[in-house]
Amino acid sequence: MEPNDVPTSDRILKTAGQLFLDRGFDSVSTDEVAEATGVTKAMIYYYFSSKADLFTASMVRIMKNIQARTKEILAREGTLYERLLQIAKIRLAVAQSHQSFDAIVHSAKGSLTINQVTAMKEEEEGLMDILQKAFAVSQAEGEIGNFDTATLAHLYVAALSAGEAQRRRMGTDGKADGIAETMMNILWHGIGCEGK
Repeated sequence: MEPNDVPTSDRILKTAGQLFLDRGFDSVSTDEVAEATGVTKAMIYYYFSSKADLFTASMVRIMKNIQARTKEILAREGTLYERLLQIAKIRLAVAQSHQSFDAIVHSAKGSLTINQVTAMKEEEEGLMDILQKAFAVSQAEGEIGNFDTATLAHLYVAALSAGEAQRRRMGTDGKADGIAETMMNILWHGIGCEGK
């Protein structure tokens, strides 16, 4: 599919999402999104009623993509450790923002309606549900111990955030795979054990 075949609203969302991730909510204007997308500002407002609406829709789009990719990897063959490590490697390899996704979303909350915040929260909970189901299956198969799956899902996402922070500290030369492996070994084996 050629770029011009992509629906205009999708092109706007993709461009806006990258700009918001790169610079945060306050530092991006709808004029800049329009210029980077190659459309008029009026076209932005044709699809999105406000900058907050554009931000919300672009973040929801990103979260839906993360959910779909996570679900696809978790459906593959292999141990849960191997699949979670694969997700971590991919996530850290593409982490390019100078601030965390959570920080970007949090910084915009004062400009968002309750419905917009709720829409993003629902997508975050969707990711947690996907992870919880994977942990539950792994428990049923005896691969991991009997821990609360919600806690495990939150720990994994927190470990990903820590890995992303380490990658940002190391800069573009940071070794994403090595950071992902360290993060997963700490999560999987605990801080009181030797790495895998």
